Amino acid sequence: MEYFTHLNPNDIDNAKYAILPGDPTRARDLAFCIDENAIKLKENRQHASYLAYVNKAPILVVSTGMGCPAIHAVTIELNRLGLKYLIRIGTCGAIKQSINLGDIVFTKSAVKLDGISKQYLDVAYPAVASHSLTQSFVAAAKEYNIPHHVGITASSDTFWPGQERHDNFSGYLLRNLQGSMQEWRALNVSNFEMEASALLSAAHILEMKAACFCGVLAKRVDSEEVSMDAKAIAKKNWETILKPGLINDIKKRENETGGMVK
Repeated sequence: MEYFTHLNPNDIDNAKYAILPGDPTRARDLAFCIDENAIKLKENRQHASYLAYVNKAPILVVSTGMGCPAIHAVTIELNRLGLKYLIRIGTCGAIKQSINLGDIVFTKSAVKLDGISKQYLDVAYPAVASHSLTQSFVAAAKEYNIPHHVGITASSDTFWPGQERHDNFSGYLLRNLQGSMQEWRALNVSNFEMEASALLSAAHILEMKAACFCGVLAKRVDSEEVSMDAKAIAKKNWETILKPGLINDIKKRENETGGMVK
């Protein structure tokens, strides 16, 4: 069949891991961050793909585009290609005072504010990250003293009203969204982003393991603005932990199986 990503099994060298940024440029940067000899595979629509190697294990890097429908489609395709471990790397807005610009937020579970979840599964079905996969990267963050947090993420279909931004095109928010950020903060939610819930739900149903960690570009308790200075800090932080986190997890899976990653 034809895939949105235009990948086929011959392209990926039996890779089991995939790194999933939203942005095609970020996909390139991450691929060469973990392997200076990474190979570009395909580019179609918003999906740019690369093949890299870490400890001789093939690692696929694919940009998903923005939002839950896009990452959901990529998750389905990667499952059909035999991928098992998916790691989303992106950006987010923090809604807790204790989380600062540039920090990394690891998602342990996601509030499903997206529309795709309503079509794909029952509203009661949880969107939960793989604890073991997530902890491989948390361990790397601890080792390299990267400021980080582990918490609940709220995944919205929109950048503006769904995240209670008042600087949207009309300046008006529906009544049910007014005060929503304060409610999520009171319920101990850490951050807003736009992909985690679809990734985690689909991966769990498909018996894949998924993790998500994002750099904080907006501290919503102070401002609705995205900080470009924080973008550089966040990039440095996730690039610092990405390869060590992969190595941690590859070793973990090899110890479990007594050999190659399956």
